[in-house]
Amino acid sequence: EQVLAAPLRAVSRETVTDAASLRALLASVRRRGYVVAPGSIEAVSTGVAVPVREHGEVIAALSVVLPREAEVQPAITALLAAAAGVERSLRSLR
Repeated sequence: EQVLAAPLRAVSRETVTDAASLRALLASVRRRGYVVAPGSIEAVSTGVAVPVREHGEVIAALSVVLPREAEVQPAITALLAAAAGVERSLRSLR
């Protein structure tokens, strides 16, 4: 909320800069478990990211940047599998 209280800076035409819209986007990301962000950094690319959790808390993220027209589902599948592997490795360190 502290970040959302300050003005949000756009880095592209599609960057979410409205706090209410960003809250709604974050809620959607939490439900789905990943984010697909076309054009949020560069108009020609799409970012895809997934969280890495430890004890239920997000401690990191894995992401890729794809060409805007690329199919994102293979990246989502690969990132979710990679995040699950990192989480398993973290659990084994305990």
